[in-house]
Amino acid sequence: MGRGPGPRRLGLLQPPLLFLFGRQQQQASNAPSPPPTAVDARSCSASLPLRVARPRPPPTLTPRTGRPAPTARAQPSHCGNLPIASRQQMRVKKRSKHRKAVKFYATCFGFREPYKVLVDGTFVHHLITHRLLPADDALRTLLSASRTPALFTSKCVLAELRRLGKPYAESFDAAQLLATTRCEHDKVVSAVNCFISLIGAKNPEHFFVATQDADLREKLREIPGVPVIYGLKNSLFIEQPSVQQRNFAQIDEEKRLNMDISEYKKLVKAASEGKTDASEKGCDGEQHERPIGSLVKNELGVADKSKFKRNRAKGPNPLSCKKKKPKPQSAIQNQIKH
Repeated sequence: MGRGPGPRRLGLLQPPLLFLFGRQQQQASNAPSPPPTAVDARSCSASLPLRVARPRPPPTLTPRTGRPAPTARAQPSHCGNLPIASRQQMRVKKRSKHRKAVKFYATCFGFREPYKVLVDGTFVHHLITHRLLPADDALRTLLSASRTPALFTSKCVLAELRRLGKPYAESFDAAQLLATTRCEHDKVVSAVNCFISLIGAKNPEHFFVATQDADLREKLREIPGVPVIYGLKNSLFIEQPSVQQRNFAQIDEEKRLNMDISEYKKLVKAASEGKTDASEKGCDGEQHERPIGSLVKNELGVADKSKFKRNRAKGPNPLSCKKKKPKPQSAIQNQIKH
């Protein structure tokens, strides 16, 4: 006699008695039926299986209070997801990374609020599909800004979205609400070429570029001072500064600290002109025979000696010293005799 499958299981919360009763009813249905006889209704109802309650174990008592211990709740299975504590740690780390990136561009390249974000069609489409709206608030939290950033696009991006047709109709309508920058293109070009021409060699307008295009992001990494924003599912990220950008910032900082050759030549020329003027006026020889370093300092407005004198210790405080005891007269007379 074959045994068919039991009722469909609905998870771990279904009691095992239902499986047992289902199998009994199925076995009864598969068995050959006896000849029909007149049976009382009471006997039929008595023959049906009854659902018996499972006996519960006695509650465990705590040793101190004697009260029943609280039942432990079943921990929910995360199904591959991370627990809440680790998720919060990841969010904190992500925010700190984004703040460090924004601080790097603000310190080394002079980015100031309100920030300007240059948006292309792929990024607008990503915002709409993942419902990261309103976009200015999402970018404000990403940049940790106190003021709402200004969003810009170009006419070449709008033309590209219009060409894509109905799938990007909503993205085109949303992009039309953004401010458009002036791109000097008589004919419409691709969004990649348009953005590279707008950024230029050193990004003088201090744009954050928001895009999902991998080729454009790779090209922007080589240009110094261009932070890139991209989306990943329902969250936004800022790319960390690339090696080229860090090297450029380091070289620029060294240039600021050290004197350029052209500046040094100008200072030497100014010092030599000061020598000739001093010799014509008949000044002392010691004044115009000073080294170039001191002349350069004077040209830059640096004093030779500091004006503020350091307070040096003059002597012990008389109030803190112990007073001398007077010598007895006998000792004085002995000193006089000797």
